[in-house]
Parts: sequence; C-alpha cells; structure tokens
Amino acid sequence: MGGACRGKAASIARLGVIADDFEILQFDTSGLITNEDHAGVEIPVRYRHRETSVPLETTIANFWTFEDGWPNKLTEYHDIERIQAFSKHLTKIFPGA
Repeated sequence: MGGACRGKAASIARLGVIADDFEILQFDTSGLITNEDHAGVEIPVRYRHRETSVPLETTIANFWTFEDGWPNKLTEYHDIERIQAFSKHLTKIFPGA
C-alpha cells in the first residue's frame, strides 16, 4: 500500500482499505504545527482490527504544503516496522486473518 498516491479518488480508495479492516479508536492531531505554506503533525493512532479485535497502536506523521491557502500536497509516513510486526503477530494468532 506504500508509494505515491495521486488525486482525491485514489487517496479515498486507499483510506477505504484501512477503514474496511480497522476501527479508529484514537487519532490525535493536537500537536499540529503550521506556518503560511506548511503544516506538520505526528499523530498517535490506536486502531482495532475489526475481524479479530486485536489493537494496533502506532504513529503517523503528516506534512502538508499549501498553495494560495489550499493544501496541494500531503506526505505521510507510517511506522513500517510496527505495522509489519502487527501483521506478523496477527497472522500467528489468527492464521486466516
């Protein structure tokens, strides 16, 4: 699921994959920092895997650039090691998940 994603429809489709499998329990953007043409935030996130109820806690970092006051680029980083460890753990305890 990594790599560039261009356009609103592609972004929504990618987020839909996550929403189908996970319930969002916490998504805290209170650390948002901004200036005239940039914004950034580290977001502590807590999910619950819908099929198994196994929780996942991770951090997402988002960085936006703005042009004429409108967002025109979002770069998002995930803790890949934590996601991979979660997936491995989930497969061990629920082989069909």
